[in-house]
Amino acid sequence: MHQPSTGTIDFVFGSETFQTGFKVFGDLKSGRPLVALHGDPGIPHQYMLPIADLSASRGIPIVFYNQIGCGVSTHLPSKPAEFWTMELFMAELDNVLAYFGITEDFDLYGHSWGGMLASSYVISRNPQGLRRLILSDAPASMELWAVGTNALLAEFPEAFREMLKKHELAGTTDSEEYQRGIQQFNEKHLYTVKPWPNELVNVFEALDADAKVSSTTYFVSFACE
Repeated sequence: MHQPSTGTIDFVFGSETFQTGFKVFGDLKSGRPLVALHGDPGIPHQYMLPIADLSASRGIPIVFYNQIGCGVSTHLPSKPAEFWTMELFMAELDNVLAYFGITEDFDLYGHSWGGMLASSYVISRNPQGLRRLILSDAPASMELWAVGTNALLAEFPEAFREMLKKHELAGTTDSEEYQRGIQQFNEKHLYTVKPWPNELVNVFEALDADAKVSSTTYFVSFACE
């Protein structure tokens, strides 16, 4: 596979200018590009890199970018919760598409939170250049997601559930005990491959270093009903 091109894009939002880091596989002029939206939010795109094989095997150009607040994009740990709106991330996607000149012809792939962003983008923007929308493990409703998650938690011992609840109510979710519990839940229900691929390990290490975007409670309002 050819080495990807990398760089940053100026992203103006309101009166401020930020940087969006990107990585592109393939030649954007060789065919319709696939733009990949990563999840969490706040986890960099690296765990999605295996789909870059499509560039070599199918000749499909792939555009990855780190949404603001993670990876090599601008980190903003001091921004309040109300800053992190869906409009912010849709505007950033608008900017990425315009920068690469692909607004009139592109496919969109969204994983997890990225799928929520993609769905909201389609509903809000009605992009005329979008040809295919691919949603992977993306909840259609945060309310239903909570119901499903609680059902999975019910499979764990009561003491385990009470421990998680205690830390969530106390705002101590950064504690080692809570993080071990979340790791146990993730290994059973979210990321079941053992051992975890290096790409996945690396992005969670990046998340631990700056969890501002992931931890803000503002995202509970982003249900795509």
